[in-house]
Amino acid sequence: MKGPKQKGIYQYSVAPLAQKPMKGALNGYIFWGFRRIAQQVPYFIVPFATGYAVYIWGYNKYAYYNSKEGHHALHEAEGH
Repeated sequence: MKGPKQKGIYQYSVAPLAQKPMKGALNGYIFWGFRRIAQQVPYFIVPFATGYAVYIWGYNKYAYYNSKEGHHALHEAEGH
């Protein structure tokens, strides 16, 4: 059934690289991801550790001030 040649019909296709955009992404991360993360460790571990240390210090200080021992020390320091 061969009819007359059609006009105005276009056929598009997708490029092979666009069909599988994530091909090799996991494999590339396994080999190069650790190196990238290891290079960035000083930039996120130091601020995180500092912030965590301040949080723990404040938490312990707050717990002490709201304990019997903390109240007793506060009253002694004030001279009561």
